Amino acid sequence: MRDPFPSQYIPSTDALLQAKTAEGSPTKISLSPGLIEKNKSPWSKVDFGSFEKYETGSMWSRLSSWIEPRSSRVEPLQSLQEFQHSKAEKEGFYYIGNGYFFSTFNADAATTATKYLMESLEGTLFDWQIGDFVSSCNAGDIRVHFKVQHPSVVSLIGRLVESEGDRLSLDTFATLSDPKMGCLQEGVKTAQQLLDNRIGGTKWRRLGTILLLLPFSYFISRLVCAWRGLELRAGHGKPKPTSKITTFTFVLGIWLLELFAIWTAVWKFEVCPKREAPIVALVAAGLLQHAYKNTAKASTAPGPRAAWCMLARACGLPPSWRVESTYKAGPSESVPIEKAQGQTTHEPRARKSPRRKKAD
Repeated sequence: MRDPFPSQYIPSTDALLQAKTAEGSPTKISLSPGLIEKNKSPWSKVDFGSFEKYETGSMWSRLSSWIEPRSSRVEPLQSLQEFQHSKAEKEGFYYIGNGYFFSTFNADAATTATKYLMESLEGTLFDWQIGDFVSSCNAGDIRVHFKVQHPSVVSLIGRLVESEGDRLSLDTFATLSDPKMGCLQEGVKTAQQLLDNRIGGTKWRRLGTILLLLPFSYFISRLVCAWRGLELRAGHGKPKPTSKITTFTFVLGIWLLELFAIWTAVWKFEVCPKREAPIVALVAAGLLQHAYKNTAKASTAPGPRAAWCMLARACGLPPSWRVESTYKAGPSESVPIEKAQGQTTHEPRARKSPRRKKAD
């Protein structure tokens, strides 16, 4: 059997644009494969035939095209003449219509004999299904189709690599945040619109990442408070329980501090937002200082061991891995907690009252 292969992206190596300079003279622009990869145009399936079959057809085909508009690039059948002398045709591929190339798997005699032998041993040699009489893909068959991006008008941002007469060559350029920076979009757009669309494409991804930091920030806040001997949970701690506002303030400060760390790690200090980054850092420091003063004390001793015990409990590790030797049981607890590995717990048993004999 042949292993299936995933989809493969093949950028054009000889893409050429027809453009005009600011003076109105025509010029040709050669695009590098790296800049072609920045193309955000929609994909269209490649089909071979005539345009008439897409303009006329059965009622069902027209109805399906109205429900889901068909986006295909139709090439003439004469363009398949070169396929007859290609390497794919020698390996058994042939065009079956609707844009698909098909290659059947032909097993050798030893493989076929082994298959029949195993089917006879398990008793399924003469079993059949309705699908056996319908032409379809079997194990080992390969069916391939192509999709292409073919915008008629594009706008782009790139680096001028070479200029020879009326021909220019453009490629991507390196920045601090992106080693292969470039924009290539369909339609006539200004440079500011290209950059806005590029940033807007990642807006929801950035928003999702920021929202996912909130539960992570709460867990980090719990670990930091355990390390410092504080109780972050609302309604817990002594002598005065922690309020919900204090809990929210502490988590918000950690969250802003994480955003500042991500900004400085990704954008570096050279291109990091000069106004937003210092403001976020100052607000985070102020919130953490205010929350630290108003957070109640925990019943356990501070230190790295307290943070480790909290992390171990969250991971479900056994109690012997997270023993807190400084823990003291409260007066309301009737059952003492195990303080060391191997020590057993004892439950108090009620004493039985002596029975009195009845007087005769």
